[in-house]
Amino acid sequence: MKKQINEPLQGELLDEDFWVALEELCRLSQAPPVLVTEMVAYGFLTPRGRVQTEWQFSGFAVTRVKQVLRLQHDLEVNLQGAVVIVEMLEELRQLRHQLRQLE
Repeated sequence: MKKQINEPLQGELLDEDFWVALEELCRLSQAPPVLVTEMVAYGFLTPRGRVQTEWQFSGFAVTRVKQVLRLQHDLEVNLQGAVVIVEMLEELRQLRHQLRQLE
């Protein structure tokens, strides 16, 4: 017999208006801080703030980091490869959206 859950789901909308500190980004994405720092160094993530202790990341960063981690885990892709794949997927989505707008 299936158990029914009658509690409403709650969550945060992760978009460009949602900002988190480095520690929160790491908690939400389950990524170690050193990995996030590497992503910043590659230009994959662009935090607000000049120094690491002031960094703030948009909600999109959480999704991007999770995608990289999943590619690394599932396909055993290195960080650089996973970053390129995520960027290409984002560009593909954007191009498909533009194409639909033209139809």
